[in-house]
Amino acid sequence: MMAIKQCASPEEVSPEQLLGRYENLLTLATHINVLARRGKWVELIERESQYVIESERLSRLELPELAPEHYERKADLLERIFSLDLETRSLLIARREQLRRQIAEVRAGANDEGPTTPAQS
Repeated sequence: MMAIKQCASPEEVSPEQLLGRYENLLTLATHINVLARRGKWVELIERESQYVIESERLSRLELPELAPEHYERKADLLERIFSLDLETRSLLIARREQLRRQIAEVRAGANDEGPTTPAQS
């Protein structure tokens, strides 16, 4: 008989805890953006995995009712996170294009040389 896997119930949090989680996500997004601007791609990938995990945890929360001031704070945090994410994505796209050009140059150089054969006498 096959066992049925049950999903964990959503975690209940207070409005302050929810905003704290968004602030943590903003901190990660800021750090990732700084790494992208500095060209620290390996470190960026490591932080990106943390960011994804935190985003998934946040999505599984049971959201509390928010007072207007909490709602405004959440909206501000999301706007800042999305803005950083957009900038980081554009930096990643530029990096990808740079790598594509380098690969194309290496391939073109390899094709220009042609096969090497010993000199004939």
